[in-house]
Amino acid sequence: MDLDAATLLTAITVVECVGALLFFLVWKITPHQSAAHSAYIKTLAAALALSGLGLSLIGMRYHIPELASMVVGNALLLLGVSLRCVALAYFWERAPRFYLTVVPPVAWLILCAYPPFRANFDAHFLFVQLSMAAICAWGALQCLRLNSEKLYTARWLGIALLAESVSYFTFTVQVFGQGYNTLLGVFEMQMLQIFLLAMLLTAVAIVILAFSVVIEKDQFLFRAQARRDPLTGLANRRAFFEAADGWLSEKHKKPKPFAVVMMDIDRFKTINDTYGHALGDAILQLLGRVCKDTLDQKVIVGRLGGEEFALFFPDMSKEKAVVLAERVRQRFAKGSEDASAGHLKATLSGGLATGFSGSLTLDLALKRADEALYEAKTEGRDRITELNYETIVPPDPVMIAHVKKHRDSVILTEQTAPEAANTDVPKKRAAASG
Repeated sequence: MDLDAATLLTAITVVECVGALLFFLVWKITPHQSAAHSAYIKTLAAALALSGLGLSLIGMRYHIPELASMVVGNALLLLGVSLRCVALAYFWERAPRFYLTVVPPVAWLILCAYPPFRANFDAHFLFVQLSMAAICAWGALQCLRLNSEKLYTARWLGIALLAESVSYFTFTVQVFGQGYNTLLGVFEMQMLQIFLLAMLLTAVAIVILAFSVVIEKDQFLFRAQARRDPLTGLANRRAFFEAADGWLSEKHKKPKPFAVVMMDIDRFKTINDTYGHALGDAILQLLGRVCKDTLDQKVIVGRLGGEEFALFFPDMSKEKAVVLAERVRQRFAKGSEDASAGHLKATLSGGLATGFSGSLTLDLALKRADEALYEAKTEGRDRITELNYETIVPPDPVMIAHVKKHRDSVILTEQTAPEAANTDVPKKRAAASG
């Protein structure tokens, strides 16, 4: 079978329609984890269906009226491709910009109502092609810029959309460069077959990647949930230890300071027994929100179990860690009092331990912080306490090399100095005798 323009256009139409059917079936029969994913799949199914219908009408140009073929067909094609960007906005949990979606097809319909524009092949060819290139570039930008989870399939989807955009733009340049001013002339171009083949490959890639990105994000969310405490949204015990140990095991050029704070909600059992577990859960959630709103993203916060929390401050001085821990303590107390209309003021006690990477393990730092926490409890609670331990700074290889070099130069000077002194003595004596 020859890959002529008609065959390639039909193949692209089939890919779009089959993709729409598959996404519709997935939306109907598969339970989804979030409303965003459901909206993404449903909108993408509609987008592919509209694109496929538009391509079908364009392919039947010589069998149906021009109004249905070129005007309505291109409007549906523009609307379908624009809806892909709406679907991507749903996927990345961003507000979709519907007004941008309807601008290209509505502008096309308005311009086609103007007879000189509709009769001018160059004008409507340029409008459709450049609009398609811009819309595809917009979708590629969404995939590459909003991919905070760094999903591999999302990157490849962005690359496929970018390739589609480049194909539209390149083909437009070729058509105007060779001076074709009729659709029949364009269909006689050898470049058209290359363009449609590129469109077919990108259409297949987009359908496959658009489905694969949902699977990868679901797996990402499952892994994230396995590492999160479901009540507070903070890292669980396993995730906290992995993140903190990961930073400590990194090879730093110089020893870097860090701090660990063990926190415990004061009299939490009494709160549960007096007010019920529902209020106790609300108190734990409040502490989780306070930590998220108060601390930098680089600070590792985890719920180790029950009412016990741990804060790991990487590459941070003791003074700054104390300020942040005190801020969490104060905001938590005020937040609990405000939320209960003054009927309850929950407080925090904390123990602080500091050290340097390479000289103090996480287990030992947590043990010291736990001992300081016990001291804070015995001193009356509602405070951050630090016990005095000897801080051992590991040797710095750069400083050792510098000291060794300086020491060697001093030794060399001391060895040569007596010889110089001995040679000066005869000269002085000779001068004196002379």
